[in-house]
Amino acid sequence: MLAYGAADLLLAVADGSPEWSAVWFVVCGLGVWGIALLWVAHGLRKRRRWAFTPVVFTQLMLGVLAISFIGAATTPAKVVWGLLFIFGVVVLRLAFSREVREALITAGPPAAD
Repeated sequence: MLAYGAADLLLAVADGSPEWSAVWFVVCGLGVWGIALLWVAHGLRKRRRWAFTPVVFTQLMLGVLAISFIGAATTPAKVVWGLLFIFGVVVLRLAFSREVREALITAGPPAAD
């Protein structure tokens, strides 16, 4: 997300985009979401319970976006959105597996090293 936001900004600057409000919306929205997911990944490594919900929300959003964008997309974009949809389903399945639930929801934080 961070890379896509940066690439969108660079392309807008290079092309002289008149749609700066849309560019800044993408850059800020994906930037905040990307930074938040980095923070969530850190929480997952430390087995924090609060990190579970953002992971589920992100996978559900990827699924919704993939389904809504795939119809009007070009063939390469359909492949990418299809792969993102499959990735979202797999991560959701893993997130609700017994092992992950026990590690993230019922278990406490790991012992300090």
